[in-house]
Amino acid sequence: MNLTPEQLDLLSEYINVGMGQAATILNGMLGSPIRLNVPKVAVLSAQEASKSLQEMGSGNLSAVNMKFSGNFKGTVGLMFPSSSAATLLHLLSLNQDAEPESDMDAMKSGALTEIGNILLNSVMGNIVNLMKTRLDFFIPSYSEDSADKIIQLITGTGDSVHLIMAHTSFMVESGSVEGCVVIVFEISFIPKLIEALDSILQSL
Repeated sequence: MNLTPEQLDLLSEYINVGMGQAATILNGMLGSPIRLNVPKVAVLSAQEASKSLQEMGSGNLSAVNMKFSGNFKGTVGLMFPSSSAATLLHLLSLNQDAEPESDMDAMKSGALTEIGNILLNSVMGNIVNLMKTRLDFFIPSYSEDSADKIIQLITGTGDSVHLIMAHTSFMVESGSVEGCVVIVFEISFIPKLIEALDSILQSL
């Protein structure tokens, strides 16, 4: 089920506001001004989402995934290519060469999970406001794997889900950080999302 260009634009606006709220928090956390680009939003199949993630670069991705339940169930995830993860760790003054590998792995996963938690909660908060619904969120988890494996992890079988992908990048002091927010919803969500978007569009 596809969204119209107008519906996608409005959804992008809601997601962009959430990312902007997260950027304000991350400014202080990273100690660097953040300039956020407007996310490109699409509703994709699991296969299309995996292909899009692969285009961010070769190698494994860093992923922070958070499950939710309530009126709708699903998973929301934030994915970074390795170069973007390295930029974020540099801003957090985590020297990957100065720490034992086991300690560094724990520090890395903890730092990126915290960044993901901030961004995902901000984005999903705006989705909840849009839908006028209630969701409960679980503790986020961190993983590193290929795009295919990460999509399999968050979609399960993939038979009854839709994926909303918001691809964005933002500029920080040390360079550009690229990332994707992927929201996986059960199939009943999309008609409700379209209804909520159309209600707002009709009131404009």
